[in-house]
Amino acid sequence: VQHLAPDHKSILSDLIQRYTRMRVFEVEDGMAVQANCAYIIPPNRDMALLDGTLQLLEPSEPRGHRLPVDFLFRSLAQDQHERAIGIVLSGTGSDGAQGVRSIKDEGGLVIAQSPDSAEYDGMPRSAIATGVVDYELAPADMPAQLIAYATRALGTHQGSVAKDPSRSDEDLKKIMILLRAQTGHDFSQYKPSTIQRRTTRRMAVHQIGTLASYVRYLQQTPLELEALFRDLLIGVTSFFRDPEAFKVLEG
Repeated sequence: VQHLAPDHKSILSDLIQRYTRMRVFEVEDGMAVQANCAYIIPPNRDMALLDGTLQLLEPSEPRGHRLPVDFLFRSLAQDQHERAIGIVLSGTGSDGAQGVRSIKDEGGLVIAQSPDSAEYDGMPRSAIATGVVDYELAPADMPAQLIAYATRALGTHQGSVAKDPSRSDEDLKKIMILLRAQTGHDFSQYKPSTIQRRTTRRMAVHQIGTLASYVRYLQQTPLELEALFRDLLIGVTSFFRDPEAFKVLEG
């Protein structure tokens, strides 16, 4: 998603095609997303993802107030949940900063271009300031990191969480002890599947292959304990997760 002049034909697709072997498309409404393709937003449109298809909408905000990156990121998070990955590249302003929060709330991955590698660092710095960015990288370093993360978090490699359930249970208990000691919060009553999913995601971020190794990493890295703690407190584990029940109590 690029900020484009609304009243001029875009040649961005043609420009990008010169630098990649992937097929590059300017999006048409309802276009299905396929692997190894790049999809470019057309001028004067907002773009959303729904059931794996790209939907184009007329902007509701006036020119100068539109945030097309936020718009896409929010729909990406709602559609793909923990499989969502958002990358904020060079650009002015703060577009994307709210959208990356939505991605993190669903358990996805957030990457921002390192400000010192960006010609315009406003958007990356705004994303980083949210505190939810997992990696700050130069663009050349992003592909390898994406592949490594996807292999561990989204592919068949799931570390020791699934290999040895009894050992995993003991290691997860140790993680809960460390979290309680660091934050004062007791996660022992949380759904085990949630703990495992968030732990697996953090292991993938740091390319750690076993739960036992991750326990040692947590012992040595207080900042990672804080990061895991924040991941466990995303929307799906929020205190007010049952709004209907709280409406009854409020009444």
